[in-house]
Amino acid sequence: MWVDLSLIGNHKGQIEPFRSAEEELASLDLVFKGLTVDIQWEHVHIRISQSGEQIVESPRNNPVSGWKAANGKKVNVEISVPQGDGERLTVELFSGEGLEKGLLVSKAYEGEAEGYLSERSEEKGTGVQSKSIDQKDGFNLVRLVLVYHENLVPDLISLSIRYSAGSSNGNSGNGNFVVRW
Repeated sequence: MWVDLSLIGNHKGQIEPFRSAEEELASLDLVFKGLTVDIQWEHVHIRISQSGEQIVESPRNNPVSGWKAANGKKVNVEISVPQGDGERLTVELFSGEGLEKGLLVSKAYEGEAEGYLSERSEEKGTGVQSKSIDQKDGFNLVRLVLVYHENLVPDLISLSIRYSAGSSNGNSGNGNFVVRW
């Protein structure tokens, strides 16, 4: 995925290419630390049931109830973090960019003694439909599924990652990823 985003890459996928050499080097630094990020999105139809529960479904033509047009976005984020003691990970998702950037959600994680990652603080913001932290092959896999109405995310989102590898080596890094619809 990193090669697709690089300034000389193929530029395939849903994430925009890096806008500068500094962005590219910061992201490559995360890759060398063992941290990877995957972001995917899809159009969805969001509605509220009679009981007040939010229902998210694929837009489609239903012969009984009619056309269900897309009125929102579903964003899937998966971050792979090496297991270790004391690492810190902060994930922030913004709507827009520059001066019009607005925080949608912020989550913080911290590594424990056995190398497992846990939530460090309460999340800020809205839109989290589901979240999980799993362990596989020496990595913590952080998964977030976020759902937003199109008026909150009209044209793009940006994901900011900050990572610190803990007290053993003190390595830290950050990366920004932009997804435009």
